[in-house]
Amino acid sequence: MSKPYIILSNSEIRKFNEWTKTITRENKNECGNLLVRHSMNIARRAMMFAPVNYGFLRASIGRSYERGSLQATISAGGQGRGVNVNYAPYVEFGTGNRVVVPDDVKDYAIQFKGAGIRKVNNRAQPYFFPAVRLGFKEMMIELNKMGFK
Repeated sequence: MSKPYIILSNSEIRKFNEWTKTITRENKNECGNLLVRHSMNIARRAMMFAPVNYGFLRASIGRSYERGSLQATISAGGQGRGVNVNYAPYVEFGTGNRVVVPDDVKDYAIQFKGAGIRKVNNRAQPYFFPAVRLGFKEMMIELNKMGFK
């Protein structure tokens, strides 16, 4: 999927940045380790949730992490085992009259709306955003235990 970003709201980002200024270097390292661990878990879950008949899709799921900025990117689609996987969002959201888009990702999903030229009706098989939601919730629980409220 091209550039799928799930981020905190601007107010939450400001609150997080203020909080990281007050914690020790050791706690910042712990935050970095937490982000690495959870981004890895989200990518693993997305691979596990992806339909079996889409092996190239599973191979295209990956993550990158920037420790200095406490930022991780998890993606699906693009290059997967040497094959360009451009169908990732259509597996996630479905096609034709079988499209299912959760409210929290409508703004993101609209970019994949087809022109209705071909009649292809594949059911939605969500794999990416369920993994993100679950992993994000787990990460926030751990951050709250560290003192981020």
